[in-house]
Amino acid sequence: MTSRGKPNGEGCPDCARDCIGKHNLIWANLSPGEQHLFNEIRIPMSFKRRQIVIHQGGFSSGVHCVLSGVLAQRLTDPQGNTVLTRVRTRSALIGLDSVVLDEAHHVSTEALTDTSTCFIPKDALMWFYQANERFARSLTQELAREVRHFETQRLIASFQIRTRVLQFLYDVADEFGDYNDEGQLVISLPLSRQDIASYMGVRHESITRTIRDLARDGIAIFHKREVTIDDIDRLLDEIEGEPF
Repeated sequence: MTSRGKPNGEGCPDCARDCIGKHNLIWANLSPGEQHLFNEIRIPMSFKRRQIVIHQGGFSSGVHCVLSGVLAQRLTDPQGNTVLTRVRTRSALIGLDSVVLDEAHHVSTEALTDTSTCFIPKDALMWFYQANERFARSLTQELAREVRHFETQRLIASFQIRTRVLQFLYDVADEFGDYNDEGQLVISLPLSRQDIASYMGVRHESITRTIRDLARDGIAIFHKREVTIDDIDRLLDEIEGEPF
Protein backbone atom coordinates (compact mmCIF):
# COMPACT_ATOMS: atom_id res chain seq x y z
CA MET A 1 0.00 0.00 0.00
CA THR A 2 0.97 3.63 -0.40
CA SER A 3 1.21 5.59 2.85
CA ARG A 4 -1.24 8.39 3.45
CA GLY A 5 1.29 11.12 2.87
CA LYS A 6 0.06 14.68 3.10
CA PRO A 7 -1.21 16.20 -0.15
CA ASN A 8 0.91 19.32 -0.28
CA GLY A 9 -1.92 21.54 -1.47
CA GLU A 10 0.44 23.66 -3.53
CA GLY A 11 -0.57 22.28 -6.88
CA CYS A 12 1.85 21.09 -9.51
CA PRO A 13 1.28 23.21 -12.62
CA ASP A 14 4.01 21.47 -14.61
CA CYS A 15 4.47 18.22 -12.73
CA ALA A 16 5.24 16.19 -15.84
CA ARG A 17 8.20 18.45 -16.64
CA ASP A 18 9.33 18.43 -12.99
CA CYS A 19 9.45 14.63 -13.11
CA ILE A 20 12.02 14.82 -15.89
CA GLY A 21 15.34 14.42 -14.11
CA LYS A 22 18.87 14.02 -15.41
CA HIS A 23 18.40 10.30 -16.01
CA ASN A 24 14.66 9.94 -16.44
CA LEU A 25 13.16 11.27 -19.67
CA ILE A 26 10.06 9.07 -19.61
CA TRP A 27 7.59 11.90 -19.21
CA ALA A 28 9.13 13.84 -22.10
CA ASN A 29 7.51 11.29 -24.39
CA LEU A 30 4.01 12.43 -23.49
CA SER A 31 2.32 14.71 -26.02
CA PRO A 32 1.30 18.21 -24.88
CA GLY A 33 -2.28 16.97 -24.51
CA GLU A 34 -1.15 13.97 -22.48
CA GLN A 35 1.01 16.17 -20.26
CA HIS A 36 -2.01 18.34 -19.60
CA LEU A 37 -3.98 15.22 -18.67
CA PHE A 38 -1.07 14.09 -16.49
CA ASN A 39 -1.21 17.37 -14.57
CA GLU A 40 -4.96 16.87 -14.06
CA ILE A 41 -4.74 13.38 -12.55
CA ARG A 42 -1.43 13.54 -10.64
CA ILE A 43 -1.51 13.94 -6.84
CA PRO A 44 1.32 16.03 -5.33
CA MET A 45 2.37 14.46 -2.00
CA SER A 46 4.64 15.43 0.89
CA PHE A 47 6.31 13.06 3.35
CA LYS A 48 8.14 13.89 6.54
CA ARG A 49 11.52 12.39 7.44
CA ARG A 50 11.18 8.73 8.54
CA GLN A 51 7.64 8.48 7.17
CA ILE A 52 6.87 5.31 5.25
CA VAL A 53 5.90 6.06 1.67
CA ILE A 54 5.23 2.48 0.58
CA HIS A 55 4.75 -0.57 2.79
CA GLN A 56 6.26 -3.92 1.85
CA GLY A 57 3.48 -6.36 0.96
CA GLY A 58 0.99 -3.57 0.35
CA PHE A 59 -1.24 -3.32 -2.71
CA SER A 60 0.25 -1.45 -5.64
CA SER A 61 -2.03 1.48 -6.46
CA GLY A 62 0.34 3.68 -8.44
CA VAL A 63 3.80 5.18 -8.85
CA HIS A 64 5.57 7.97 -6.99
CA CYS A 65 7.78 10.22 -9.11
CA VAL A 66 10.28 11.80 -6.70
CA LEU A 67 10.46 15.59 -7.05
CA SER A 68 12.78 16.22 -4.08
CA GLY A 69 14.21 14.38 -1.10
CA VAL A 70 15.98 11.13 -0.39
CA LEU A 71 14.30 7.75 0.17
CA ALA A 72 15.51 4.34 1.30
CA GLN A 73 14.09 1.05 0.07
CA ARG A 74 14.28 -1.82 2.56
CA LEU A 75 13.52 -5.53 2.36
CA THR A 76 12.35 -7.39 5.46
CA ASP A 77 12.54 -11.20 5.59
CA PRO A 78 10.05 -13.48 7.44
CA GLN A 79 12.32 -13.44 10.50
CA GLY A 80 12.11 -9.65 10.70
CA ASN A 81 15.64 -8.93 9.46
CA THR A 82 15.79 -5.75 7.38
CA VAL A 83 18.27 -4.93 4.63
CA LEU A 84 18.69 -1.62 2.85
CA THR A 85 18.48 -2.38 -0.87
CA ARG A 86 18.60 1.02 -2.54
CA VAL A 87 18.64 4.78 -2.09
CA ARG A 88 16.36 6.80 -4.38
CA THR A 89 16.46 10.51 -5.19
CA ARG A 90 14.99 13.04 -7.63
CA SER A 91 13.35 11.65 -10.80
CA ALA A 92 13.16 8.07 -9.48
CA LEU A 93 9.92 6.16 -10.08
CA ILE A 94 8.98 4.38 -6.86
CA GLY A 95 6.76 1.32 -7.22
CA LEU A 96 7.02 0.99 -11.00
CA ASP A 97 7.97 -2.70 -10.93
CA SER A 98 4.98 -3.58 -8.74
CA VAL A 99 2.60 -1.72 -11.04
CA VAL A 100 3.90 -3.41 -14.19
CA LEU A 101 3.92 -6.87 -12.55
CA ASP A 102 0.54 -6.21 -10.89
CA GLU A 103 1.97 -7.50 -7.63
CA ALA A 104 2.27 -6.32 -4.04
CA HIS A 105 5.26 -4.16 -3.19
CA HIS A 106 8.25 -6.37 -2.39
CA VAL A 107 10.14 -3.64 -0.48
CA SER A 108 9.16 -0.76 1.77
CA THR A 109 10.15 2.81 0.98
CA GLU A 110 10.98 5.29 3.73
CA ALA A 111 11.66 9.02 3.46
CA LEU A 112 15.17 9.74 4.79
CA THR A 113 14.55 13.47 4.44
CA ASP A 114 11.44 15.58 3.93
CA THR A 115 10.30 14.44 0.50
CA SER A 116 7.94 15.59 -2.24
CA THR A 117 6.53 13.24 -4.84
CA CYS A 118 4.02 13.26 -7.64
CA PHE A 119 1.71 10.23 -7.31
CA ILE A 120 0.37 8.78 -10.57
CA PRO A 121 -2.51 6.31 -10.14
CA LYS A 122 -1.96 2.87 -11.63
CA ASP A 123 -4.89 3.04 -14.07
CA ALA A 124 -3.69 6.36 -15.49
CA LEU A 125 -0.13 5.11 -15.89
CA MET A 126 -1.30 2.02 -17.76
CA TRP A 127 -3.55 4.16 -19.97
CA PHE A 128 -0.52 6.23 -21.02
CA TYR A 129 1.36 2.97 -21.58
CA GLN A 130 -1.28 1.65 -23.99
CA ALA A 131 -1.97 4.96 -25.75
CA ASN A 132 1.59 6.14 -26.39
CA GLU A 133 4.10 3.79 -28.01
CA ARG A 134 7.12 6.01 -27.25
CA PHE A 135 6.08 6.30 -23.60
CA ALA A 136 5.64 2.51 -23.40
CA ARG A 137 9.11 1.97 -24.87
CA SER A 138 10.72 4.41 -22.44
CA LEU A 139 8.96 2.76 -19.51
CA THR A 140 10.31 -0.61 -20.63
CA GLN A 141 13.78 0.91 -20.91
CA GLU A 142 13.48 2.23 -17.36
CA LEU A 143 12.74 -1.29 -16.13
CA ALA A 144 15.75 -2.57 -18.09
CA ARG A 145 17.93 0.03 -16.36
CA GLU A 146 16.64 -1.25 -13.03
CA VAL A 147 17.78 -4.76 -13.94
CA ARG A 148 21.17 -3.44 -15.07
CA HIS A 149 21.57 -1.56 -11.78
CA PHE A 150 21.12 -4.72 -9.72
CA GLU A 151 23.46 -6.66 -11.99
CA THR A 152 26.09 -3.97 -11.40
CA GLN A 153 25.47 -4.08 -7.65
CA ARG A 154 25.95 -7.84 -7.67
CA LEU A 155 29.33 -7.38 -9.37
CA ILE A 156 30.37 -4.68 -6.91
CA ALA A 157 29.46 -7.02 -4.05
CA SER A 158 32.40 -9.22 -5.10
CA PHE A 159 34.87 -6.36 -4.55
CA GLN A 160 36.85 -5.80 -1.38
CA ILE A 161 35.00 -3.73 1.24
CA ARG A 162 37.38 -0.80 0.77
CA THR A 163 36.66 -0.66 -2.96
CA ARG A 164 32.92 -0.93 -2.35
CA VAL A 165 33.00 2.04 0.03
CA LEU A 166 34.94 4.08 -2.52
CA GLN A 167 32.49 3.08 -5.27
CA PHE A 168 29.60 4.12 -3.02
CA LEU A 169 31.19 7.53 -2.44
CA TYR A 170 31.72 7.99 -6.18
CA ASP A 171 28.11 6.99 -6.91
CA VAL A 172 26.59 9.47 -4.43
CA ALA A 173 29.01 12.32 -5.17
CA ASP A 174 27.06 13.61 -8.18
CA GLU A 175 23.84 14.00 -6.19
CA PHE A 176 25.19 14.87 -2.74
CA GLY A 177 28.65 16.34 -3.33
CA ASP A 178 30.00 19.79 -4.06
CA TYR A 179 33.42 21.41 -4.22
CA ASN A 180 34.50 23.84 -1.49
CA ASP A 181 36.75 26.90 -1.89
CA GLU A 182 39.85 24.73 -1.43
CA GLY A 183 38.87 22.51 -4.37
CA GLN A 184 38.00 19.57 -2.15
CA LEU A 185 34.97 17.43 -2.91
CA VAL A 186 32.64 17.45 0.11
CA ILE A 187 29.87 14.84 0.18
CA SER A 188 26.90 15.07 2.56
CA LEU A 189 26.01 11.41 3.00
CA PRO A 190 22.30 10.53 2.82
CA LEU A 191 22.87 7.43 4.98
CA SER A 192 24.16 6.62 8.45
CA ARG A 193 27.17 4.32 8.71
CA GLN A 194 24.85 1.57 9.92
CA ASP A 195 22.72 1.98 6.78
CA ILE A 196 25.84 1.94 4.58
CA ALA A 197 26.88 -1.34 6.20
CA SER A 198 23.38 -2.76 5.64
CA TYR A 199 23.40 -1.60 2.01
CA MET A 200 26.73 -3.37 1.42
CA GLY A 201 25.79 -6.46 3.42
CA VAL A 202 28.75 -6.16 5.80
CA ARG A 203 29.20 -5.62 9.53
CA HIS A 204 29.20 -2.10 10.94
CA GLU A 205 32.66 -2.74 12.39
CA SER A 206 34.00 -3.42 8.89
CA ILE A 207 32.74 -0.05 7.66
CA THR A 208 34.26 1.71 10.68
CA ARG A 209 37.62 0.05 10.08
CA THR A 210 37.55 0.93 6.37
CA ILE A 211 36.72 4.57 7.13
CA ARG A 212 39.69 4.72 9.48
CA ASP A 213 41.98 3.23 6.84
CA LEU A 214 40.80 5.68 4.17
CA ALA A 215 41.51 8.60 6.52
CA ARG A 216 44.96 7.21 7.34
CA ASP A 217 45.78 6.94 3.63
CA GLY A 218 44.51 10.46 2.93
CA ILE A 219 41.85 9.37 0.45
CA ALA A 220 38.66 10.31 2.30
CA ILE A 221 38.07 12.01 5.65
CA PHE A 222 34.77 11.23 7.39
CA HIS A 223 33.22 13.55 9.96
CA LYS A 224 29.77 12.39 11.00
CA ARG A 225 27.87 12.36 7.67
CA GLU A 226 30.30 14.61 5.83
CA VAL A 227 33.10 13.20 3.69
CA THR A 228 35.96 15.28 2.33
CA ILE A 229 37.97 14.02 -0.65
CA ASP A 230 41.11 15.90 -1.70
CA ASP A 231 41.70 14.07 -4.98
CA ILE A 232 38.82 12.36 -6.76
CA ASP A 233 41.21 10.98 -9.39
CA ARG A 234 43.10 9.09 -6.70
CA LEU A 235 39.81 7.58 -5.52
CA LEU A 236 38.95 6.54 -9.08
CA ASP A 237 42.40 5.04 -9.63
CA GLU A 238 41.90 2.75 -6.67
CA ILE A 239 38.42 1.70 -7.82
CA GLU A 240 39.69 0.95 -11.32
CA GLY A 241 42.58 -1.03 -9.90
CA GLU A 242 40.18 -3.59 -8.42
CA PRO A 243 40.64 -6.88 -10.34
CA PHE A 244 37.51 -8.39 -11.84
